[in-house]
Amino acid sequence: MTNKRPSRKSIPAAKAIIASLAVAACLETAAETLPPLPEGAFTYIVIPDTQLYRGEGCKIRKGEPPQTGPVRNPSFDSRIGWIQRNVWKENIAFVSHVGDITDIHSEPQWAFASNQMARIDGLVPYGISPGNHDLEVCTCEGFNRYFPRSRYDGNSWYAGSFDGYVRASDGVRVSWGNANSCQTFDSGGMKFVVLHLECNAPAPVLKWADRMLEKFADRRAIVCTHMYLGYRTKKLFIERKKRTNRETSSFGVMDWTKCHKEDGVSAEKAWQTCFSKHPNLILIVSGDQGPAICWRETQIGENGNTVHAVMQDYPRSGDEQDWLRLFRFRPREGRIDVFTYSPSQDALCEEAGFRKGRDWHQFSLAIEPSSTAPQEENTPSVAEYLQMPRLERVKWFENGAFRRKMLSAGYTNGPGLLSRWVEVEKIPNFRDVGGINTMDGRELRRGVLYRSAGWNDNAITFIGASHSEWRPGKTRLTEKGRSQLAKLGIKTDLDLRTPEECWGMHGSPLGDAVRWINISSGSYARFDKMEWTRKAVKDCFEVLSDSSRLPLVFHCIGGADRTGCLAYMIQVLCGVDEETALKDWELTGAYTARPTFTHKKMMDYFLGCLETFPGDTAEKRMRSFLSHCGVPESQMESLRQTMLPEH
Repeated sequence: MTNKRPSRKSIPAAKAIIASLAVAACLETAAETLPPLPEGAFTYIVIPDTQLYRGEGCKIRKGEPPQTGPVRNPSFDSRIGWIQRNVWKENIAFVSHVGDITDIHSEPQWAFASNQMARIDGLVPYGISPGNHDLEVCTCEGFNRYFPRSRYDGNSWYAGSFDGYVRASDGVRVSWGNANSCQTFDSGGMKFVVLHLECNAPAPVLKWADRMLEKFADRRAIVCTHMYLGYRTKKLFIERKKRTNRETSSFGVMDWTKCHKEDGVSAEKAWQTCFSKHPNLILIVSGDQGPAICWRETQIGENGNTVHAVMQDYPRSGDEQDWLRLFRFRPREGRIDVFTYSPSQDALCEEAGFRKGRDWHQFSLAIEPSSTAPQEENTPSVAEYLQMPRLERVKWFENGAFRRKMLSAGYTNGPGLLSRWVEVEKIPNFRDVGGINTMDGRELRRGVLYRSAGWNDNAITFIGASHSEWRPGKTRLTEKGRSQLAKLGIKTDLDLRTPEECWGMHGSPLGDAVRWINISSGSYARFDKMEWTRKAVKDCFEVLSDSSRLPLVFHCIGGADRTGCLAYMIQVLCGVDEETALKDWELTGAYTARPTFTHKKMMDYFLGCLETFPGDTAEKRMRSFLSHCGVPESQMESLRQTMLPEH
């Protein structure tokens, strides 16, 4: 590309609208609800400000009665619930929250926000840009108590954060922890890096952003920050109440700040000193500007690259105002279709406030097409997948189209391994441990042991930087789900989470008739060296071998790592060949955001660990391993007799 002097060339929004509408085959439907996801597309979701909290201690807005009752946020809950339910249907690759995740600095609001985002922990990669309402006197202590770096460090998509600095003017440490973070994701043959920057990120943060954008120069870049587009000056913002400054000239890249005093960098300056310099930058998303509702501009970087800037902060006057921005990437067509959608209304936005006309809310953006987008028609069938070597199978799980095909095949009607899926409403990844053939031709009994994801809707709330208290959220179980589980006759709920993850629990969500047993189990930990992990294996098999406790279901949070590891042990002990048991472990990839698993390397370590135990078959080596963990031969035989029919 031709190098140019750093400059910003903002095209007025009206021209941007014309340009976006000129994109070939713009939006193919004018339906009032969200059209189906096209083949080969994936979705990047932007959550606008979620600061409308209700309940005791929350702000009272004009015309509203005094707030009472527990802290709640129906529109926040609706947005996250929709994402949670539609990860696969919409092929959601990443989620960004533009900030103002809270309204005031109160523990109930922070806890609520943490609980909401925990619903998608482990389900889809995401990042948060702290807004001015999230920064206590321009520090980030509250944010880092509930969204610390340690909450995300274990994820392969998390690429780090800025370490903070001491502000010279007052000696206060700012911008530390996870307030400015970096993530990566791949989808549709495209590779991305995403920066989440706090409101008015200071110059040292922008220097870090430069380094990260250079480090990932081979990836298309997205920047999410709280303040970017809106009323261009503070004066215009103040004068908005006169309702005379809604003309095009009032809006654009903002040249004023709310945070960090004299250290705060305006959007205009951030563009000039940082964003404009990076040829891989394609998109900047922001919120903050409720009075402006929405805006977009196209900017040209100094390397000639097109950068789309899009702001969204829709009205928050009612519970139904749960607007989401869906950026549907169409890699082969070279465009992004942008929709503004309300889950509670199941409707697309036609107008909002003074932004009349659907073109403000549904539009397309042109991007450079991808020549490496996977072809939907070339994805293998489920039967073909099951015959592939392991390394080839793992590669296919990166393909969103293939994951959707796995799900649409129907776990209840699919061949072999897939037929063991059990439908329980709102409980993902629930399947029978049995139903698999052993090497001697028998099939493990069904209806004895089940595995699933956790039953808590919002898995954990982080309180304190040390995570000394993690609180489970409300149960995922619906009345229909309870009815479906009742038919299984479950007697025991074996919970593999840590005591901290099960904070305050004293029984199973299924009720007093089901015994809840909590055994903290590590996932692929060094069983040969860690005594507590070996003890967990011993304790689990003591429960599993007791026929009076069956049928039994075991689970952790996602049903992937700890649950998958225990299921693998059971199946191999009962004579299932290693390859088949490993395929069963892999099937969880149809439900996770990173189908190759964060812990794939640790699973490989575990498999290598098993190879060191004596025995000329996988079953014998598993017996040796379980003996090493303290499991008596009598319990192994008891479990085998329970799971295996007679010859």
